[in-house]
Amino acid sequence: MQSLMWGEAFLGRLGEGWKVRHVADNSAYEFTDPEGAITDKDPRMEELPPGWHEMIHPGGAPVWYKRENEETRECSWAWTDPRFDPDNLRARGVKIEKLTLV
Repeated sequence: MQSLMWGEAFLGRLGEGWKVRHVADNSAYEFTDPEGAITDKDPRMEELPPGWHEMIHPGGAPVWYKRENEETRECSWAWTDPRFDPDNLRARGVKIEKLTLV
């Protein structure tokens, strides 16, 4: 969908000279800066919320976890980026509406 393809609706457009491409062998994206350096970090994203970490699942997709208890090493896992939590989106100024589908 035009203007929604790379997260523009939530993150805005990539900066001047930046490029993004889907990595064919997994679910990740690569970003190329104006000087040609490649990173897997979206330059429009802020840091993860405190305590959250990102890793790549053996299948190639990113997953996120938060260590709940250092002693027991208990973690909360998420298949979606915690920065897209509704409260975090609202803090970015995104208007959130709740829809009920029946």
